[in-house]
Amino acid sequence: MNPILPLSCALAFAAASSAQISVSMSVPAPIDVTCTEGAVTDTDTQPAGPSNYFERFAATPNLFAALGVFAFSSDLSAGFGLNMNLSRSSAAAPGAVAAIGPASLVVDVTCPTTTAVRWQCAFENASSPGIAPPQIEVDIGDDGIVDYIDGQLVSLAQPQFVGVQPVPVRITFSATTSSFPQPAGVHATSLAITVLPDARVTSTPVAIGCAGGGAAIEAVPTFLGEGVRIGATSFIQSMPLVAMVIGWGTQPVLLPSFGQAPCLFVPTPDIVVLQGFPVPAIDIALPPAVRPATFWVQGVVPDGQLLTTDCLRVDAL
Repeated sequence: MNPILPLSCALAFAAASSAQISVSMSVPAPIDVTCTEGAVTDTDTQPAGPSNYFERFAATPNLFAALGVFAFSSDLSAGFGLNMNLSRSSAAAPGAVAAIGPASLVVDVTCPTTTAVRWQCAFENASSPGIAPPQIEVDIGDDGIVDYIDGQLVSLAQPQFVGVQPVPVRITFSATTSSFPQPAGVHATSLAITVLPDARVTSTPVAIGCAGGGAAIEAVPTFLGEGVRIGATSFIQSMPLVAMVIGWGTQPVLLPSFGQAPCLFVPTPDIVVLQGFPVPAIDIALPPAVRPATFWVQGVVPDGQLLTTDCLRVDAL
């Protein structure tokens, strides 16, 4: 059997596939963003219901509060999270309070086919000394077992697969700042949860190209067909196109370098795909039927001489 056939079929499969992870966010109960200073109160409320993006602001002369919530999805990843910002000036009257919540969000993560995933959490806190720390808890699966507290992993009981049945994620949060004991300060906190494909696909550089910063190549896991997205880019203004070569084996060739870094071209030229703006990257599906699989990919830019990108070895176990 021709060893290139499975890869060619995988290319065709990925091009026809429309599988994509998706997220949908809802607000179970109204969320208040409030500033209270003496007899003055300003409140901005996010009503209950579905919303994948919103911003809410409140302010008095010496207080400010803002909440931003976001969600996104693509073939490569899905994500959601929030940003909380509070501030008070030294002129804030005693008892002045800026607050966000307490509140919660629920995000449903789905995929047309059962897909292995991994979860990442990014958390940043830039609060002034003396301001009470934020409180953000993340419950992946909404099963009552908290997985992250203020960005710290506290439980390993996370669902490792996402399918047609939604995986709910509950984010519970609150933040507050008052005029005592610190006369002035800010509270800036952000949290983001990212869902990535756990496709058991790795890419390893095996040769350094001679194009330097003039061209690049990458291979990243994708939700499409449990596979990988490969693409090459030229940053050379006179030659924006790249010939991306995919090989099922290696056949190293030392190209003329004209005194520059050695130009080593590694893969066998089994498949050649044109890359460069606005040509999109290539999705290669790697379902169990074609695994284990290994192939090499490298870009070549014809700019007076043949300039090469790094060569990547891609392994799908």
